[in-house]
Amino acid sequence: MKTFDQTLSEMQIDALYSKNRHFNAAERKEKLYYRLMIPLIVLMTLAFGSNLYPFFKGTSYVPSIIMSVISIFVNIMTFFKLKDKIKGHRRVANRYLDANKKCKRVRCYLFENSITKDQIDRNIEDIASEISQINMDAEDYPTNDDDLKKAKINVNEGNESYTDLERNL
Repeated sequence: MKTFDQTLSEMQIDALYSKNRHFNAAERKEKLYYRLMIPLIVLMTLAFGSNLYPFFKGTSYVPSIIMSVISIFVNIMTFFKLKDKIKGHRRVANRYLDANKKCKRVRCYLFENSITKDQIDRNIEDIASEISQINMDAEDYPTNDDDLKKAKINVNEGNESYTDLERNL
């Protein structure tokens, strides 16, 4: 049977990996957003910039091509809703971070013997319920294997501070 500390430690590391995964996904999607948005801005400037009109004089197909490409970019941006996904991943990651911190606080209370077993049990159930709710909300913001690999690297290389026990869970 697991001890309270082992249970809290496992919950803490799960929340930690999940937090990192979602921050990594937000970063990945933000890079994609800028890769799409910067060319879109340039193309819109070309299409609507009055200073460039003389360059397109006699070539009526160039503005049409530019407008078609702009339309494709705008439709891609609308379809993927990247800005909303970025915000959603960050919201989920911050909620996992909050759950991680709650686990740390309860573990501190446990080590200081300043909390009863009933209170520990209640706190564990509350945190588990909170993480379960976050997991359900996170279904709208999927991550990929690369996000998890990057999260493991962040934890294992010590980019954040964890005990050896936490790293080996």
